Amino acid sequence: MSEYLFQLSLPDAEQFIMECVTRALSQHGMLPSAKETSATEPLLQMAQVCQLLSITRPTCNKWMAEGRLPSYRQGRRVYFKRAEVLASLERPKRVAAKARH
Repeated sequence: MSEYLFQLSLPDAEQFIMECVTRALSQHGMLPSAKETSATEPLLQMAQVCQLLSITRPTCNKWMAEGRLPSYRQGRRVYFKRAEVLASLERPKRVAAKARH
C-alpha cells in the first residue's frame, strides 16, 4: 500500500476528507457522479496548486507535461480542478521499464 505524506491546513484537510467520502459514496451509487458535480467546482490557479502540493512551479509544469497533473488552459492561463489534482496523487507514478545494459 502506498503512503503519501504531505502537510495540509485544517480547511484543506477537511476538503480532502470531504472529497474522499463524496467519491466513495458516488462510486456506490449514493450520490451523483463526480463528473456531474464538477461543473460547479471552483478552478485553482497554478500558484494555488503548487502551494497545495508543496511543489515548485517547474515541478508543476513537468508533471503537466508528463500527464501526471490534469490541467485546463484558457488562453495563456492554466487552471486545475482540485478533485482531479488530489486524485492524481493517488495514481502510481509511471516508471520507465527500460533495462540498462
